Amino acid sequence: MTGATTPRSGASPRPFILSYAPYYEHTFLIPTYSFLNATQLKDQFIASLPSPFADHPDEFESTAELVARFMGFVAEKFENEGEGEDVLFLVVSEFEARFLRGNEVHGMVSELDGNIEKKKGIKHQGCWC
Repeated sequence: MTGATTPRSGASPRPFILSYAPYYEHTFLIPTYSFLNATQLKDQFIASLPSPFADHPDEFESTAELVARFMGFVAEKFENEGEGEDVLFLVVSEFEARFLRGNEVHGMVSELDGNIEKKKGIKHQGCWC
């Protein structure tokens, strides 16, 4: 059968590309059983952003911020609509492994060029981190 998913093929990872072209791109490995859901969430997320080519080339400061904002988008979808729990788990795991690498978020943010939160006027739990 074409398109059939077996337990073994359903868990096989597929490359999933999150991009804000031409500036930032990150590839995740997503199990086949979550790929459609992840793709739909990605499309909704990208549609919510301004065009990267026009007036907003600096929408993100880094690939880490792109992934973090996608993670926030998926978390909000899950909280409000109960959708995307599997994708949220995968994105959080990827973010922790790839960008935090065992550090707390404040350490990662301090390494970014510029200070994103100050630029956007966001205060996080009493600090401008």
